[in-house]
Amino acid sequence: MNQKARYYLSLVSLGIGGSSIFLLMYVRYVFYDQMIETMGISNTQIGLLTTMSSFVGFVLTIPSGFIADHFDSKRLIIIALSSTAALCFIFAAFTTYPVAIAVWIGLGFSTGLGYWPSLIKFINGLAGPEDSGKSFSLYYTVYGLSAAFVNVAEVWAGSKFGFSGAVVVIGCINAVSAVLDVFLLDGDKDKEKRGEIVAKQDSGDKIRVKDLKYIVKWPGTYILAFAYVCTYTLYSNVSYFNPYLVNVMGVPAEISSVLSIIRTYFLMLVCPIGGIMADKVLKSTSKTYILAFCIIGVMFAVALLFKPGMNMWIAAVYSLLPSLVVMPLYSITYSIMRELHFAPSVLGTAVAVSGLLGPLVDMVPPPIFGAWLDKYGNAGYSMIFITLITMCVLGSLVALWAMSHNKKCLAGQRVMTVREEDL
Repeated sequence: MNQKARYYLSLVSLGIGGSSIFLLMYVRYVFYDQMIETMGISNTQIGLLTTMSSFVGFVLTIPSGFIADHFDSKRLIIIALSSTAALCFIFAAFTTYPVAIAVWIGLGFSTGLGYWPSLIKFINGLAGPEDSGKSFSLYYTVYGLSAAFVNVAEVWAGSKFGFSGAVVVIGCINAVSAVLDVFLLDGDKDKEKRGEIVAKQDSGDKIRVKDLKYIVKWPGTYILAFAYVCTYTLYSNVSYFNPYLVNVMGVPAEISSVLSIIRTYFLMLVCPIGGIMADKVLKSTSKTYILAFCIIGVMFAVALLFKPGMNMWIAAVYSLLPSLVVMPLYSITYSIMRELHFAPSVLGTAVAVSGLLGPLVDMVPPPIFGAWLDKYGNAGYSMIFITLITMCVLGSLVALWAMSHNKKCLAGQRVMTVREEDL
């Protein structure tokens, strides 16, 4: 197989798997009201499910990085998808809140033991630094297309067989994704045979506990951490347009769910725009960050002007617009690594450590936002949008920090050296 075919098939395989592994954990994005009705729970309880799985992921963050730097990424990805599929089938068979708690905690383990840093390492290593924006944006394009079609199947299954039917669909796609990865992904041994990576003969070539000090001291670790918090907060909470349209603007729940699928998945078709802007137009991920955060902030500010009683279709269409910028921005989040100058030997653990704040996005906002909606009713949506505008301001400041750090590294004022081969 030639290099170009291997590159695109790997992205297709990874994209399909990435689109399926988190679907159950965040199934509330599409089936928010249906989950509440099926299990008889409150807005706060549905938010707490994500908090539980994210807490497990938070605890496993650093171990996850060590695992990713020690073991074959292909195997870790396949194990994660297979175990997630099993949890989906369990929840589909016993759709109650107590079982949901156990399953969501299990999801924290299945997705938190090496999957994310292994995925980022795999994508980052597919092409050179100059094309990292392209690799990540193409991954998310496949991710979006796959998730969109799966979610269409979910909605159909949910309408025919109830919420449990939708969960079965998620389990099936996870199982299929695991099988695809067996045949389409290259493991470390395959890469060693082609000379793309050097075979590790002893533990000295791998991440060591004492190497953590280099990661903790490196400014790029914190830049990546805050960048991910900002982009992921926007990506994960733009879904609140779904209940907003139903409860404030009077859009039927079925139509709002369809719009949610379009907003969250189909609009990932515009992800390559993020890669083009970062790689070809502005030639900088940090500069692309600033432009995107400013546009998104203005869009959420306009949404604050919407009032009950206005034409619901205007609000429905407008709810899609922020995602036209959020998706390309989120897709290039990790391409900022080329401006942060991490040492290659600790990349997986650096991704994990910088991701320590990531689970907080799922642990903190959902129950808080849910509590606001329970306490203040529809006024809670304004509070949510103002919070997202604040994240846009913070994201712009992080981008300026990244630009300053990159400039110092290029000038030789900062160098992250962990091994001799990192020089």
